[in-house]
Amino acid sequence: MCAGRDQNAGARAAAKARHNNRVYAHRSKGNKLFNLETNFKRKSNFIQGIGESRTLSDIREKIMQKRASGLKGKENLARQYATTQYVNEGNGSRTAGRNKYLELLGQQANIDNKISQLAGRGEAKMQEGWKRQRSGMLTKEFNKVAEVDTGFGPPELMPPKKKGNMFMGLLSIGMSVAPFFAGSDRKLKKNIERVDTSNDGHPIYEFSYLGSRKRYRGVMAQDVVKTNPMAVHIQNGLLYVDYSKLDVDMELVS
Repeated sequence: MCAGRDQNAGARAAAKARHNNRVYAHRSKGNKLFNLETNFKRKSNFIQGIGESRTLSDIREKIMQKRASGLKGKENLARQYATTQYVNEGNGSRTAGRNKYLELLGQQANIDNKISQLAGRGEAKMQEGWKRQRSGMLTKEFNKVAEVDTGFGPPELMPPKKKGNMFMGLLSIGMSVAPFFAGSDRKLKKNIERVDTSNDGHPIYEFSYLGSRKRYRGVMAQDVVKTNPMAVHIQNGLLYVDYSKLDVDMELVS
């Protein structure tokens, strides 16, 4: 057996070809993904901009209308009282007409209370309702992008080099440029959750790749490029991380 021959050369070449096919499939859907991302950005800006402004304006208008209606109601009560109030023409009781006046004050206080409730707790409740509605709308628009099959999926695991009885290298992620590069662009992932921080300060996440249910643990290229740009490679508009230059391993969780 020749000690210098890589016995896994065929398997490594096949893994590399499968990865390239995924890259080409992803690029073929590039325009569709770009349009979805652009549409999501436009709609999210509308929801958080004009949509929120209109909703808050509607809430304020509703409160002002309630206040105006209340003031009009108090005015009508005052007019009604003025036309029916008791007039002491002499020899009348000192308390005559008091009940009518107390009734007027009670009705006006009831109107003031309703206005106060709407402008206070009522307004806070409507604003909280809008926040929940806004969150639901943004999540719905985001899922339209996140649920699309990009044609990429999880990374292709490349078999290690094997020369004779020695394993040269470790299990690595099959990339077309370097064996330790992994597709770490945030755009390739979904259900991202930060779980830890490495000794060198790299945020560690658990995530799934679009089009896959498997869970992985690793880094985000967008984080790494800020602190260790030499560990990041750009190919076909996507970012890849060289894990051999980090103190983090790419792991399959489940």
